[in-house]
Amino acid sequence: MRFKPIWRVAALGAVLAWQSALATAQELGQFIRWCEGKDTDSYEKAADACTTFIDSGYRSGTGLVWAFVNRGLWSDNLGRYDRAIQDFR
Repeated sequence: MRFKPIWRVAALGAVLAWQSALATAQELGQFIRWCEGKDTDSYEKAADACTTFIDSGYRSGTGLVWAFVNRGLWSDNLGRYDRAIQDFR
């Protein structure tokens, strides 16, 4: 039985990890656009996209302010006033 060189296995793993990260970044970019109200006419979809971005861990602290504000605005438009108030605090 012949084993493949370890560098081939490592290279394959690196390529797969890079492709996964690229797909995640592209998906995250779409959620950002939706959270901003672009490419969607649904308040529900926009609010859910903001939640996805917030929960993604991609940003933290002040880097999330815009997402909380946008989610608060979408929640207000949907009549989810308790949620909107939480996001504006």
